[in-house]
Amino acid sequence: MRKYLNRSIFYQGDANIILPLVACYIGAFIFQSTIINKWFGYLKYQVLYTTTEKYLSSSNDIFILLLLVLYLSIIYMISVGIFKRKKWSTLLSGPFSKKDIRRRELILVIMSTMVFFIIYYILIISGYIRNSELISYLNVFNNVIILDFIRMFSISILVIGGLFFLDSLFSNLYMLIFSVVFIGIYSITLILNIEFLFNYYIRFNSIVKPITNFIFNYNYYNTKIIEFFTVAIMIILIGIILGLISSLLTNKIKVENMTNGIMFKIPKKVGLFMIYTFNGLLLSPFIVETINVNLFYSSMDRNVILIIGIICIIVLSVISYFIVRKIKGKRKSGLIT
Repeated sequence: MRKYLNRSIFYQGDANIILPLVACYIGAFIFQSTIINKWFGYLKYQVLYTTTEKYLSSSNDIFILLLLVLYLSIIYMISVGIFKRKKWSTLLSGPFSKKDIRRRELILVIMSTMVFFIIYYILIISGYIRNSELISYLNVFNNVIILDFIRMFSISILVIGGLFFLDSLFSNLYMLIFSVVFIGIYSITLILNIEFLFNYYIRFNSIVKPITNFIFNYNYYNTKIIEFFTVAIMIILIGIILGLISSLLTNKIKVENMTNGIMFKIPKKVGLFMIYTFNGLLLSPFIVETINVNLFYSSMDRNVILIIGIICIIVLSVISYFIVRKIKGKRKSGLIT
């Protein structure tokens, strides 16, 4: 009897999130409908231009992709809840394992992702029916939709895997949101520094351009198919690997560690390293550029730029390290609450 009473907790929890999920589905339908109907509205002009300029835009531009990422993030937040400790301690007291909890969350996220794709294809099919005569002039319409599906599918796998991985490291939703924002900003500063300091040596654009083309190139006729599928497979593999790591971390999660923001030691050290180096990565390009323009009149050698840039990152990171250590010391002594 206890087993079935406790199992009802699962279904009761699902019932509490039905309305928020339905609201997300309706929101996804409204926004997708607006974007896709606008795309079909421009289709007649694209048919005219393809005869001379070979231009045919994708149906899922940056707005659809941003909507997909935002949608998956909100769905994930609704599915997992805000405070992990309270939820997990309640469910683990019944006949549930950690994997059961994670499996339920994954099923909810996958089902909601399928709803997003179903809405997308319903809108595409309805638009196709309304504009069938116009689309008959486009022999590649089906190819465009297939590539759009692959793009959205691969990004969905990456986002879901990334969210589950990060959620396995943090004790509550607030820390997860902060980490996603911080990691995003940190990644941008890191990429800018790599491009600024090392582009001459490693041809950085040859690495980044296929990825940016995958996300931002919406002209079908400019799509390099082999490059497109290579990036898609790479993104899917990264998402799957993050999901598998999350599964391994789930077994090591302890409810008593959920009082901490970060539940594992190695991620704590990585997080501190990112905090220490963030100011250096953020300010170094501006400092180097200022020195180059104002003192050397843009005549500095690339090797000198590289050396000064690395020195700036190291010096600023060391300063950040001592500042953080000083703040932590004051907190321990009670000077800062």
